[in-house]
Amino acid sequence: MTELKFPLVITHLDPNKAGEVYEGFASQETDAAERSGGQFGIHYLSAKGSIPEIPEHIHTNIDEQVSVVLDGWCELEYEGVGLVRLEKGTTVIAPPEIRHTFVRCSEDFVVMEMSSPAGINVVPVEA
Repeated sequence: MTELKFPLVITHLDPNKAGEVYEGFASQETDAAERSGGQFGIHYLSAKGSIPEIPEHIHTNIDEQVSVVLDGWCELEYEGVGLVRLEKGTTVIAPPEIRHTFVRCSEDFVVMEMSSPAGINVVPVEA
């Protein structure tokens, strides 16, 4: 049998963590962190009909973050890149600690964010 780096992980939305607010968005967590022994975190963020105002920030304590836009669109400002429009089907692989801020998004914006390891810290950046 092939020796794997980690076991197969199949995640599910965690109804006990529904509706938490994360970076001004409604958040829906999965059980990925528990099932992967903390190696991976996966959550969904939704604008829920409101456009959150998010200050410039970085994410710490992760090695990588992958985001996939599932619905709607969003414009973000990334350090060294500028304004980027993310639309349904867009995937972003962001390096750790890149400065960014949400500029505007559609009311139906939904994104799935995956990080490794689990547990993204959000740290505001002073101008």
